[in-house]
Amino acid sequence: MQRHLWSCQKHAEQDSIASMLPRLTTKDWEEIQAAAGQALAKGHAALLDDQRTAHGDVRLANILARQREDHSWDIRFVDFGWSGIERQARYPVNINMRLSFPPDVWPRGLLKQEHDKQLLQAEIGRVIAELKQEHDKQLLQAEMGRVITELKSDVQAPVVRAGKKLKVSQE
Repeated sequence: MQRHLWSCQKHAEQDSIASMLPRLTTKDWEEIQAAAGQALAKGHAALLDDQRTAHGDVRLANILARQREDHSWDIRFVDFGWSGIERQARYPVNINMRLSFPPDVWPRGLLKQEHDKQLLQAEIGRVIAELKQEHDKQLLQAEMGRVITELKSDVQAPVVRAGKKLKVSQE
């Protein structure tokens, strides 16, 4: 518990990436996804008593991020309450299965590093997909607005037929 508190206090200048959602671009999220994948791989490479560990809960709320001066991302994982030796430690009995956990995760199931990787990709991938969908929606709305403006100006412009200008009545 003390280690967890120390970790949070030491990195208090960092924000949970979940709280950063409204102010980050798709490009930022893609960079965070890559940096978080590297940070997770580094964490997975560290051994505890010569055994591999898994975090177990790499949801957005448990990832801290800070953009460095060189614009790269410093990523830290927090909340190691579920973490343990891979394939020995187990998920809690009250795990919320409505979250983005991989299909082979279940209450009291064994923790695996692969689950951490899949959950990280699913969580950040979902955010990126939503941002891209929102961006596409905004582009479509802008294009529809342009077309409507163009159609209105066409209707209001004089119509030329057989060399004669006719005025279009607006009803």
